[in-house]
Order: sequence, then structure tokens, then C-alpha cells
Amino acid sequence: VGEQRVGVVHAKTEGGPRVELDNAIREVHMVSPSIMQVVLSGGDGEVWQDGNWSVRRSDDSEIDVLGVYRHSIPVGAPEYEVGYALPYSDEIIDVDHRIYLILRENVGEKDILQIAGPGGVNMLLPFSDRYLETPVVQLNQVGYNPRSTKRYAYISGWLGDGGALNLDDFSNSVDILLEPSDMLHQKEAITEDLPVTLRSILDDDAGSEVKQVDLSDLPTSEDSRFRIRIPGVGVSLATEISERSALRAFYVVARGLFFNRWGGELRSDLTSWSRPADHSQVITAEMYDPDDYLDKYFDDPGEPFPVGDTPLAGGYHDAGDFDQRPSHTVIAQLLLRAFELHPELFNDGQLNIPESGNGIPDILDEALWGIAGWEALQEPDGGVRYGVQSFRHPWGYYLASDDPLPYWTFSRCPQVSARVAGLFAQASRLIDPYDAARSLELQQKAIDAYNYAKANGANPNFLMYGASELYRLTSEEEYKIDFEDAWGAMGTYGVFNNLALSHLFLRDYDLDGRRAMPDYVLGYHDSELPDQDIIEMMHSWLPMYAGNVLENIENEHAHRNPRPSGYAMTWGQGTTTARYLDTIVASLQIGAGTLSELEWKDLKQEYFNAISLSADYALGGNPNGLVYFTGLGSRNVKEPLHLDSLAFVKMDIGRPMPGIPVYGPVDDIGGAYYS
Repeated sequence: VGEQRVGVVHAKTEGGPRVELDNAIREVHMVSPSIMQVVLSGGDGEVWQDGNWSVRRSDDSEIDVLGVYRHSIPVGAPEYEVGYALPYSDEIIDVDHRIYLILRENVGEKDILQIAGPGGVNMLLPFSDRYLETPVVQLNQVGYNPRSTKRYAYISGWLGDGGALNLDDFSNSVDILLEPSDMLHQKEAITEDLPVTLRSILDDDAGSEVKQVDLSDLPTSEDSRFRIRIPGVGVSLATEISERSALRAFYVVARGLFFNRWGGELRSDLTSWSRPADHSQVITAEMYDPDDYLDKYFDDPGEPFPVGDTPLAGGYHDAGDFDQRPSHTVIAQLLLRAFELHPELFNDGQLNIPESGNGIPDILDEALWGIAGWEALQEPDGGVRYGVQSFRHPWGYYLASDDPLPYWTFSRCPQVSARVAGLFAQASRLIDPYDAARSLELQQKAIDAYNYAKANGANPNFLMYGASELYRLTSEEEYKIDFEDAWGAMGTYGVFNNLALSHLFLRDYDLDGRRAMPDYVLGYHDSELPDQDIIEMMHSWLPMYAGNVLENIENEHAHRNPRPSGYAMTWGQGTTTARYLDTIVASLQIGAGTLSELEWKDLKQEYFNAISLSADYALGGNPNGLVYFTGLGSRNVKEPLHLDSLAFVKMDIGRPMPGIPVYGPVDDIGGAYYS
């Protein structure tokens, strides 16, 4: 009696997405000085919204609730069993209801609030704007690349049927708080009064005003994380500026490819998401229509599935199914280019994959796995098949190793053969310092695939890729002539008559596809004796297109990303930001051209910034504040349309494989039967 004790206590409740709760309250946040967000799990959204809500301070005074808005969102589709043809329902979904309480007055910097609502909601909230997280700050949750000179966090919000969050009463500056290693220590400000500036009055993607915080002057730290504090509102999710965070993002996403290998065993010593090898054999068939699901080969679903006669280990699964298509060739293409740009950054053992320890950098081993699938689909005459397909999509949700469906090959395709010739040739050149015998083997396969493609009428743009890489590999005049003939066949400006300014769409891989990717010309550019007129065009056009990407990133969207104007967010066009960076990558490959050393240094930095900003967007710096890859950041994808992951979610491991990207938000489900 008469003695007062003061101390610091740290406690964290288990909440957030997918966590099992003992009551309806999933999370509570402030989204403005006078607007509280209460996230409720399940129940009826209208009932939650229309019920009586009250907020009381620690002194028992009441803060009047002037209005209640709601944003109800689907967060899961749990009604499925793991196994072939077992029952499931796509029509039953879990829903979280974001309830927004509009308060008469600001809460202040700290208080203890009693929140009561319908359905028995009653909780005590110890509020401090130095500790309670707020979703109105969107940033890279994994960590910013320290070599980028442009780094931003964004401030925006959406109140569901309340529309855009008004930022007028927000502070014009924020503090940067160091995340203490000992959570009983108070958060110290390492930077105070960092300016908040207007980014967009009304951004289409966010649906609201967007402000920004420039983080470019914050120091790099390899052992600490920080949060952004908005006075009277709360703090951001934790982030950092470090090399380790860049490596973490690379490692997790690259491992996502390992998890998606066709025919690859996921050994328990390499991953917790372990399963046997899958789809070891396919049936040899001759069919040319990529939309043909082999119904004509399998009329009676009641008869036993046929057994494959062709071994296939290599390449990758698709997302919600297990086919292989020509578009999958781009995976190895991107990995090879990443390695070629900076071979010194990649080493053996970096990714903890089965090939680690063989003396070859792991990223090159992963590219070779992607290529191995197309090697298996190459026939003795050099022709490479279009891919493999079953007679239907998978029926239900199960591990790839448990898939009982039979898979057939498509016929040989000159377009695929020409593209694969380019892959084989580039891989041959890059693997030579590590494995000369494998290099020679790939070189011969590249020559055979190219000869088949050329003899069977492959389009000039695909032939250009094979000729480009074969000329650089062999220096043989035949390929130089073929490349230049293909260049001329595309028009006066060669490849720039129909350049793909982003990754090819599925239809571009079809028989009549005409667009060419920047990668198709880079082997020729770095060959011994290229035509200087063609080289000058490359040095004129590629940086021009790359400059357009820089403009897109800076001006098209408040949350900086390279998606061009007029491109919808849907079908991966928003979340897989690297698809728009091909001309920047190509410009980095061709080098300075006529630029001075200083000009090239500055331009290279701008290109690097563009790549880094694009990664920031996918890693949380977007209007949803969501990391669009599983297993990365604080707020990430929990239930991707990825069959192995959906099986593991229901199994003991209880969570999806890390490193799996998703297509992201859609305006509507489009009537697709699998939606």
C-alpha cells in the first residue's frame, strides 16, 4: 500500500491469417488517428457491421463511434480432402471481416482501450503507436537491397464500403524505430521527423490517395531491423536494409523452383516438404493441338490408366496441374541470363539442392534441370516435342507424387525446337568451365534441334534465338548468316519490328507466334564478328525501351512497379513484376555502347534501382501490403493454387511450400470452371 511499481512487459498474442482463434477477433489496428480496424473471423458481415460498438479509454470515458464500415474478404477455401477424386467444394470459403470504427476523436499516442461489439466481442487493447502494427504502411517486408539508391514505403488505405482512407489528419513526418533484440527494451528512434510526401492524389490500383516515405538515406545494417512509426496510428511491419535480405529473397524463390521440379525427389534431408519423385514416365504420342486434352485417347474413364513408356525427369510442373508447355522454357532462359550477367555472385551449395557439391553453381544446376526436360523430349532427328499433357486437369488435391493420371507427349515442334536450341547452346557455353563433356553433349543437341527447326519451317524469331546462341558458341559462319537472314525476315528493323516488351504470352509460343524476346539477340551481340549495323540498332533500341520501363516504374503507379499503362493486375501481370524487365536485363548485358564510363555507371544504377523497386513491390510494397510469394515476409500467401502446397497445408506440416508465386488480385473470377 502506498508503493507504485513501474516496469516494461512484452507480450504478443497469436493472431494473423489462418491462426486458429478462441474467439472471433483476429486482429486490431489503428488505420488513422481516429479510425480503428477490428478484424473478425467468420460470422455474418452485416451483423458485425450493424451491431453496437463502443470504445472506452482507461479513465472510463467513452469515445463515440460515429460510423462503421466493412471490408469482407475471402481468406481460404478449406473444404477439400487430400487424395485423388476425394470430395471437395470450391463454393465454401472462409471470410474475414475488416470492421472500421470511425471515432469522434483521435486516440492519441498511447492508452488502454476497452472495445465491445456484437456477438460478445469484448477485449482490452493496450495501444501504443510505437508498438501496435498498422496496415496503412506498405513496404518490402523481407528487406531492401542496400545497393539500390531508391527505396520507399507507402501510406494508403481502403475502408471497404467506406471507400478510400483520408490521409488529411496524418502527420507530415514519421520516425524510424530500431527493432530491439531484447523485446523488453523500448524501441529507440534512429531517425526522427522523416518527411511524408504526396505520391498520388488518387491511384487506380490503391483506389485512394497514396503518400510515400523516402528510405534511401537510411543506413545498411546486417543485424538489425526497423519499423516506421506514424504518430497516433502505429508502426509498420518490420523490415531492414541488408545484403542478407536480398539473399533470403533469392534463396526462397529459387527453392520454389526446386519444389516444382518434374520427376524430382524432394528428399527429407533437403526440405521439410518431402515427398517421392513424381511422374517418372510419360506415354509417347503424336498430337499437335496444345489445347487437346487427349480425350480421343482415353474414352472410358473406368478403364485402368495406361503406363508410360518414355522416362522424363526434368522441367517443371505448372501451378494447379502437372503439364509441361513451351512457355516453361522461359524458366531456364531466365536462370541462364541471371548467371551470365553476374557469374561471380553464384556458387555451388548456395541453394541446398540435390546437385549442391558437384562443383557447378547451383543456379546453373537448376537451369540444367529445366533444360533436362526438353532433352528428354528431343528425338534422334533433333526435333523437340511441344511438351506433355494429360486427358484432364488433376481431380482433387494431392501431392504430385500421388498423381495417378497418365501423361502423353505432344508431337515435335519446329518452334519449340528452335527455342530449345538457343537454351542448349547457351547452357553449353556456360557449363563448359565446370563440365566439358556435358558442354559438348549440349552443343550437339543444340545443333540437332536447330537443324530440325530450320528444316521444318520454324519462324524467324525462334530461329534467331538458336542461331544467335550457336554463333556465339561455335563462331561458325553458317549461324551468323542464319541470324542475319532471320533478322531481315522480321522487317527493316529486325527484331525491333515485333519485340516482346514483356515475357511472351502463351499464344506467342504457338505455331504462329511472331514476337521475339530480347534474349534472342544477346548471343549474337557478344559474338566474334557481328554486323555493326545490327549492333548499333541494338544499342539504340534496347536502351530506349528500357527507358520506357524506367518511366513506367516512376509514373504509372503510386506503388512503384513496371506494369505498363493499360495492363490489368490479373493473371500474374501485376505480381510477377520481372516479366516487364527484359529490356533492362538486355541493356545490362549489351553494356555501355557509346556512353562514357560515368554515364554508364549512372545508367546501370538506374537499371538496378528498377529491378530492386520491382522486387519491393512483390515483397509487400503494394496496395494490399501482401508478399506475393509463400514463405517470405510477415504477410504472405497462405493458400496458393498449387497442388503440393494445398496437400501439405492439410498434412502435418500445415503450411504451403515456400517460394511459390501467385497471380494475385482479380477483378472477377471470369467464369472459369476451376475458379
